[in-house]
Amino acid sequence: MELKELSIENRYDGLLDQYLLNMAINHALQKELGAVEKYDDLWVDVQKRMLPSYLGIGIKVLKTFSPSRVFRMIVNQVVELLQLFVTLSNIEVNYISDCEAEIIVNNCLRRHRIIELVKKAKLDINPMSICAVDARTLPKVLKEFDLEVRIKHTRNGCIGTYKLK
Repeated sequence: MELKELSIENRYDGLLDQYLLNMAINHALQKELGAVEKYDDLWVDVQKRMLPSYLGIGIKVLKTFSPSRVFRMIVNQVVELLQLFVTLSNIEVNYISDCEAEIIVNNCLRRHRIIELVKKAKLDINPMSICAVDARTLPKVLKEFDLEVRIKHTRNGCIGTYKLK
């Protein structure tokens, strides 16, 4: 039997499934240990420390001179992060104003895969509770940039409203 190199698509799919399965396992353990809130707090603290590498050190200074430009940069960064799980064609960005936008995710691959993996692994958690982590934590992280964030789950995805204060 001849071994073949995995395609980049197969590598991505396999890594994504392993990542999502690990998220589900971690969430099941957090729930069992009563540590969901502690995990959320740790996640927020770590993400805040990582913000300079995500958005650049001078972002807060730039925000003083051009808040609408910084707002668009942050929205673009959120869309780039979403593309780790969802194709761009399933993401819609609507700018309501220079300082308010709505990001809609339709037909969320991440959600579908999490539901499938949780069921297959027979984990005792609601798969949507994993998606709910983002709705609880992302607003706390982006508050560092005076952004008000609300995430609402829909039948096949979510709608995030981002507003610069």
